Amino acid sequence: MANQIKSNPITPLVKELLGDLDARSRDVIEKRFGLMGKAHLTLAEIGNQYNITRERVRQIEALALKEARSYIEKTGLKSFVEVASGTLKNYRGIRRADLLGADLKENYQGAATDAVFSNTVHFILEASGKMEYTQTDIDWYAHWHLGKNDRKTAEAIIQKSYKALKGSKEVVLAGTNFDELFKNLFKSEGITQTVGENYLATSKKFAKNHFGDFGLSEWAEIKPKTARDWAYLILKKNNKPLHFQEIASKISEYRTGKKTNFQTVHNELIKDNRFVLVGRGLYGLREFNILPGTAREVISHFLKKNGPLSFVDLKTAIGKERDFKENTVLINLQNKAFFKKLDDGRYTLTEV
Repeated sequence: MANQIKSNPITPLVKELLGDLDARSRDVIEKRFGLMGKAHLTLAEIGNQYNITRERVRQIEALALKEARSYIEKTGLKSFVEVASGTLKNYRGIRRADLLGADLKENYQGAATDAVFSNTVHFILEASGKMEYTQTDIDWYAHWHLGKNDRKTAEAIIQKSYKALKGSKEVVLAGTNFDELFKNLFKSEGITQTVGENYLATSKKFAKNHFGDFGLSEWAEIKPKTARDWAYLILKKNNKPLHFQEIASKISEYRTGKKTNFQTVHNELIKDNRFVLVGRGLYGLREFNILPGTAREVISHFLKKNGPLSFVDLKTAIGKERDFKENTVLINLQNKAFFKKLDDGRYTLTEV
């Protein structure tokens, strides 16, 4: 089948098919599916152009698709539809529209640009009558399915997967036994991991974040919405404190299309208990058990806790909690208002 498609130029066949339609029907089809360089138009928009109702446009489209179906059955486009149907069967009867388009494009040598090819594929498959198309909505991505039962099966697996992830958030986000969780779930349903992942790809309940982590779309770690959600995700991934300006810069890098003000980010970090100030403008996550405070405050903490310490012992103690440069510690120890050096070389707090 793949070889048939590689040697079967579908674009000329589609042009020939359209050429057999009357002028108005051809124009309606081209505008409804975005063919031959024309923009996608709604039934109402086309109706306004012809001064007819949207229902009349729908009737014209339906009759034109019926004519196209007969043409497809008699030409090389039939093999293209058979390959599409075979691909859907391999995925248990359902496939996200863009992914099916990519599958077909791999089998088609010299395919046009993605948008042109996608529009052409949509028209051929719709006209064939061999499968059903569902537009994107609040729960689903646009997809093709061979029958209602195939979609019902996918929906059942999606719901079970959703419940499994809902109760295993920490495991999923940590990546601990994540693959095993899905492997067992899909095995219990009698499907392969490839088929299971294909089902999940059609649902908007699941997503990947900018770092490739998979989970539920409702989780802020997967689809962050607010500046503080983005800040949390960025700090979690960097696994170390960052200055709020750097955090804001990274948010702008990932959250395209929306301006990020660094002062707004700073204000959000101050208000959210998940974050802890660990230096001048530096923030870390409280869940990492980071000792808060500036270098001076951290040094004071260890001298108060342990008593006088040599520089080596003090630096070692600090290093277990914070990552300060040696010079930073030395410079702060020179502040006689807070610290003093004893005759034996150890450091202690200045008596108030």
